[in-house]
Amino acid sequence: MLHPGLFDGFYQPYVDAVWAKYSKEDLTVDTQSIWGQVKGRVEAGEKLTFGAVSFGTSDVFSCSTGPFVGGPGVTGEQLNIGARLAAALNRSTLLDNAQQPEGEKVKLYYGHAVTNHYARACHETSVGGRGYAFPYDDVGASRDQPDQSGFVNAPNPRELTIGVGKPLDG
Repeated sequence: MLHPGLFDGFYQPYVDAVWAKYSKEDLTVDTQSIWGQVKGRVEAGEKLTFGAVSFGTSDVFSCSTGPFVGGPGVTGEQLNIGARLAAALNRSTLLDNAQQPEGEKVKLYYGHAVTNHYARACHETSVGGRGYAFPYDDVGASRDQPDQSGFVNAPNPRELTIGVGKPLDG
């Protein structure tokens, strides 16, 4: 559970810069699903809006409040957009890329001083940079980028090896 006052104001400078940028230009989110690409813009200097989808800075770390929460009246499209915005906020890539999550470069994740440093440290210290460090850490570009989440998938698995401690050689 996130302590309500623990990170008060931490993301504010970054979100303010994002708000300023997207009050002048559109942010495009590729839902990578049936909704295709949707455009959003900051309206009235307060909220980044995609139709009925908007969020505040207090929702960044939890990824489970505001528009990131499901429930009655919340559409699949809203949840899909929210997942991509949550990932971009945690990785601090919204200022650098107006085409989310397409155009993302893994090497640029966590490049701003205001970022999810826990996630950055997890990826820096995990084998191959892969690990699930925050909700929606599996969001990424459709192609040409390595998966950062550690998602394991095999259509016909025959063996699973689990290692604890130092990675095995070769």
